Amino acid sequence: RGHVFMEEYKSTDPHHGVGLTLLNDKTGPINRFTFYGSYAYHLPLNDRVSMSAGVSVGIQNVSLKTGDLNFGPNYPVDPVVAGSADINNIKPDINLGLMFYSAEWFAGLGVQQIIPSKIGFNGGKLGGDSVTLIGGKLVPHMFLQAGYRMLLGENFSLLPSVTAKYINPVPLSFDLNVKLQYQDLLWAGVSARPSDGFAAMLG
Repeated sequence: RGHVFMEEYKSTDPHHGVGLTLLNDKTGPINRFTFYGSYAYHLPLNDRVSMSAGVSVGIQNVSLKTGDLNFGPNYPVDPVVAGSADINNIKPDINLGLMFYSAEWFAGLGVQQIIPSKIGFNGGKLGGDSVTLIGGKLVPHMFLQAGYRMLLGENFSLLPSVTAKYINPVPLSFDLNVKLQYQDLLWAGVSARPSDGFAAMLG
């Protein structure tokens, strides 16, 4: 993927892509499991730039193990989930994406959780007037990303990129990423979200 490839690069022929995604994310007593089937279509726009559009359709299940909840000796029971051992919420989900790309750059827009489904663990009911509940829901997540490939000789390339994420009403956040790639075989990278966190990547 050196200089010759970059100079002779031609946009892709029209083609289809399909895939499956399985994700299991556990955070304390909350577990989120998702399953998606995905489809994308790639279309050349000119000799060097292509566009792809895709959709993922599936379900996600958010479960809560109430036995793992601990509010200390003064509050041994959470009245919202009292009497329940394992609560599940299964919801449909749709994601959409659009990407433009060439040999040197890419830019894309994605929207996850398009269906703003209500979610909660109390069935919307709670007796008494001592506890006030705020209804929870799964809201759309919007992502905008762009990146550029810089050659570092014939075997290595550097790919800086940025991802912006917006979830109403959370403030806009940015991930700054950089990836060092060896041919089309190996890559390593880091990602940082200013004043928040960082991640390491290997592929």
